[in-house]
Parts: sequence; structure tokens; C-alpha cells
Amino acid sequence: MSERQNIVIVPGLHPMTPESLQYDTYRAATARWSKDEFDVHILQVGWHRKGETTETQQARLQEGLEYIEGPIWGIGVSAGGLALIGAMEANEDKIPMVVTVASPLNVPESALDQLRSNRFKSRFIPASLEGHYRTANTYLQNVAATAPGRIVSFHGRKDTRVPLDWSVCDPPMQSFELPGRKHGYTILGGLALHRDKILAPFREAAEE
Repeated sequence: MSERQNIVIVPGLHPMTPESLQYDTYRAATARWSKDEFDVHILQVGWHRKGETTETQQARLQEGLEYIEGPIWGIGVSAGGLALIGAMEANEDKIPMVVTVASPLNVPESALDQLRSNRFKSRFIPASLEGHYRTANTYLQNVAATAPGRIVSFHGRKDTRVPLDWSVCDPPMQSFELPGRKHGYTILGGLALHRDKILAPFREAAEE
């Protein structure tokens, strides 16, 4: 891979963190990537803008993608993986591969029901999230049957927020472990300390 390549990172919820601070945090975690062969773009979904629908947030993400010229490798972080997979469906030629990091790709219906009924948790989790999950899950089933190499997942060793069985697709696709015990460390530690592992699927695909 000799030419510069575009990478888009879509952050997850981070309910107590302003979007501007999220941007700075992810920019710092990926600072060394630009010294490799990648130009990093961080696109916000707008998770906590009150009253927004899944469709509004997907439109915002789509607008950001359209500003970037050329093919894009995508990295979706936590819930951001769901939004990015949804965007991938509408941009199959532009986004040849998505890597998810600690994303809830395979959540049991019982867990979704519990989340809806928990008023405390629902204060921090937007109603639009389930729409992103449904869209991503439907597309994942199609990709698993036709082109399983297009989506690769990374999960934390002991991530209690998004446990292993939620991060691994069914039907199975490529999945790798990161040495994170906490959700945040799995994400930021993975991006900062294990970037070669996370970037390896893109590099391998570019050489094919």
C-alpha cells in the first residue's frame, strides 16, 4: 500500500463527553496513523442531539462521507460500528471494508427489551440506536452470506459493556481479540497501542 488511503472513524455514544472532546480524543489516539499511509477522518453521528431519528443521523453521516474523495476504509467504534455498517449499505463501491471495535453486532432480543424498560439507562442511550442496530443487523446477514470478508470485528477480552457474544457476528465472520478489560480501554487502547492489528485487514485487502 504505497498511496495515501482514507480512513473514516465513527465514534460511539460517550454520553457524558461533548462531541468536540470526542474528536480530540480520537485524533490523539490515532496521531501516529497519519505518519503511516492513512489520512484519518472522524465523522460524528450526533448521537445525543435530542429528537433525532436514525434516518437523520444516517443522512448526517452520508453527508460527511460525500466530502471525502476516493475509496474509504471504515472503522466503527462501539455503537458507531452500527451506524457505519448502515452507511456501508448505501456506499458499497466507496466503502469496501469496515472494521468494528467493541461494537454490539449481535445483541439478544432480551437485552434490547431490558434496555427499553430501564429508564435510567435510556436517559443515556438515544432511541435512534435501535434503528441503527436493526439496519446494521439486516445488512450483516446479507454480507455474511455473500462477502464475509467485508466486515471484520475486534472485541475486548473482558469487555463487560459489550461482551464477546455481542461483538461476534452470527453467522460468523472474521473476529479478533484486543487485550482490553474495560470498554473504553478496548477502544482507545486498541486504536493507540494496537493500530497495526486493527489496520492489518485494510492492508491485506489493498494488496489483493
